[in-house]
Amino acid sequence: MGWDYCCCAIPILNVGAYSTLSEQFILGVLVGTLSFATPSLVGVSLPFSFASFIMCGLGYAFAIVQLVGFIGVFKEKAGLFRRYVAINWILLYVGFSVAATFIGISAGRHNQAVDYCEKNFFAGDTSSTTEDTKGEQICNIFTWSTLGVMGALWLLLFIVQTYLVLVLRNYSSDQISDHAKYRDDW
Repeated sequence: MGWDYCCCAIPILNVGAYSTLSEQFILGVLVGTLSFATPSLVGVSLPFSFASFIMCGLGYAFAIVQLVGFIGVFKEKAGLFRRYVAINWILLYVGFSVAATFIGISAGRHNQAVDYCEKNFFAGDTSSTTEDTKGEQICNIFTWSTLGVMGALWLLLFIVQTYLVLVLRNYSSDQISDHAKYRDDW
């Protein structure tokens, strides 16, 4: 049995996988950090105070899982990367579900958000009833605008992150296939 060709196992550059993992790591750190670092938003009205802790935990857990993905790509561990993809998918969509729930709760508590806005930004006014109506109108616009921006950002991130999860899933399948081909060739 002769050799018709010689095959060398040269590791390919996994720039796409590293870029996706880096983006998702940065996203997780930003979500975790910004859940505490930002001032309260005018349109957000949640009946509980631990929402920031939930989003912070999910964001940092998502970031930490990306390190497992980096190891799976760097060490060419297809099984580890396959498990990473599953855990990454679950954490990502739990985070999106929680965020959508918070947006929905805030929309349902719109009147409380308007009252909070009026109390904080128009409390010192000793104006007439017309001015009170203007303050209420301004707060009403700002609370709905805030909710609209949050919803649009949620939708944009959902679409982009779903695409990236599919890219990582395809990379995982290709990685497993390549490892099987390599073993079969030897």
